[in-house]
Amino acid sequence: MKLVQLGFILAALLAMAFFAAIALPKPEEAPVAFFAYGANLEAGTMRARAGGDGNATPAALPGYRLVFQTNRNSQFGVANAIPDPSSSVSGAIYMLTPEQEKELDKKSGVPDFYQKITVRARQKGGADVPAVTYVLSGSPSFAPPSRPTVLAASKGLQQFGYSQSEQDTLADAASEAQQKSGRGS
Repeated sequence: MKLVQLGFILAALLAMAFFAAIALPKPEEAPVAFFAYGANLEAGTMRARAGGDGNATPAALPGYRLVFQTNRNSQFGVANAIPDPSSSVSGAIYMLTPEQEKELDKKSGVPDFYQKITVRARQKGGADVPAVTYVLSGSPSFAPPSRPTVLAASKGLQQFGYSQSEQDTLADAASEAQQKSGRGS
């Protein structure tokens, strides 16, 4: 008899714990700092790829250089950040929810096309922020970007108030890709 009562008590406690778990608010997951550059920098592109707006601030990625490359047999390149201690990539830090990060990963082709790496981005005010960003997977080769890719990246730079010289870096990267891919003039 006591065993049956103990069983009922245990079942009642488990039921109460279950209902308490589903009734209590879930702890919020921390936002993810994502360093966006290239076409992802443009707010509309980020909104379409991440499934919503994220809070964003201008930032740079020191120790990297913007290039246009592909890791597929494609005639067009996409933005890629490659290590270069004397350079910096202009962009923005978007604060994404974990759900937005997953959606962005999916639409950006992580891990087959892009891989996600952890970096230290520098906000315009000088503070370093740990963030994640994308770089091309595999062994990329230079390829000139499509006009829509350049327009999206340029619009993103304008949206975040970057100077003409920072926009010229985008044009220089596109020109370098043309020359190094053998499609230059």
